[in-house]
Amino acid sequence: MMFDFSKSAGSLQVTSIKATFTNLSTNIYTDFLFQAAVPKFLQLHLDPTSSTSLPANANGSITQTMRVTNSQHGKVVYFGLRLFQLQRYFNMFIWIY
Repeated sequence: MMFDFSKSAGSLQVTSIKATFTNLSTNIYTDFLFQAAVPKFLQLHLDPTSSTSLPANANGSITQTMRVTNSQHGKVVYFGLRLFQLQRYFNMFIWIY
């Protein structure tokens, strides 16, 4: 999982995040779902994933773009992420300073 963060010069309150998911195992993961949650002072927009199937052996990747708008620019941003694959899921939290 890799995240690419960017801001446009015209709007410092908006952070664009491109998530790229690659599978190094020998198993194909189907029904892939990525979720994110943010505190109430943030707005989150999630674009659809590029696919719901993650190929094995790094033979492809899934991407998803998010936009986070911080109405309290300057306040530390954190959000939770959850990855789903069938009945298993993985939680993670990210802080943006």
